[in-house]
Amino acid sequence: MRTRSSIISSAGVGSTGVGSTGVGSTGISSIPVGMTVILVCFFLVTCQSDDDEPDAECGNGLRESGELCDGADLGDVTCGVLGLGIGEVTCNDQCHLVLSGCSQAPDCGNDLREPGEVCDGSDLGGLDCNTLGFDGGELVCRADCDVDLASCCSDDCPTGGETRCESDVVQTCGALAGGCLGWADTTDCSLNSPAQVCDASDVGAVCADPCQDLCTNEGEQQCATDTIETCLPIATGCLDWVELFDCGANVPAQTCDATAGEATCIAPCQADCTADDQLHCNGENVESCMEVTPGCFQWVHVQDCSAFACSGCFESTWPAGMVWASCEPNC
Repeated sequence: MRTRSSIISSAGVGSTGVGSTGVGSTGISSIPVGMTVILVCFFLVTCQSDDDEPDAECGNGLRESGELCDGADLGDVTCGVLGLGIGEVTCNDQCHLVLSGCSQAPDCGNDLREPGEVCDGSDLGGLDCNTLGFDGGELVCRADCDVDLASCCSDDCPTGGETRCESDVVQTCGALAGGCLGWADTTDCSLNSPAQVCDASDVGAVCADPCQDLCTNEGEQQCATDTIETCLPIATGCLDWVELFDCGANVPAQTCDATAGEATCIAPCQADCTADDQLHCNGENVESCMEVTPGCFQWVHVQDCSAFACSGCFESTWPAGMVWASCEPNC
């Protein structure tokens, strides 16, 4: 469906177009009541946008959505309905209403907006780019007394002073011609010496030295105190350790352990021996004091003496001062 299509041509009841096309919204007290109603209705129809509907086909003799007329199909519009006296309203090959055949057709070009005109010279009837839904620019009147939206503009970025990266170029949001906000190149980081890249940090886009990988294999995990970290690509494209989970936040608090090759949260280690201990007997089992997690030593099973005939676990202090345990004959 064509949106904002021109409403009336040369003798003109304006348009709703974008760019060089017009607006066609009147609603001015000097326009006869009947004509005001017709034009407002046309404006509401032609400004609708429905991407699911096909474009109107001008020239097929059937007035469709987005057209005010098509051939002889004028949609019941007459000079009298528009408050322009007697005469004949016709349709041109662009599907615009032509009012020059009406006895009270407006005099376009006298700098006075009359019934049937959207504007005339400097008389814009209170319209400007902002009232028509744009963010800035200058609205002008065309020679056919229809408004020209070509100089109206819309903001292309949200806030003045905001920055972003466009490849290796820092861009800043600022006022452009017409007063609308748009992105403008500020610094090409690649031209710095040595060459840099654009980094979109939390404080905005800045030039920064190219990053270096701080880990090797994507997806690899490690423990950083009680936090599980994963090797992942960051915004700069390089690999870095990224916090995945804080084991200390569990209830009860846990620690991070990566002794098995994959970082995981485990209960804190309860030490039951010291680094100086060597071996001891736990029943008929020989156990060794080992460091199971950094700084935590526990007794770990080494040998079951009962598995041997006539054997048991015996402790000794040889060499002097060192506890020693082994399986020895006991029968």
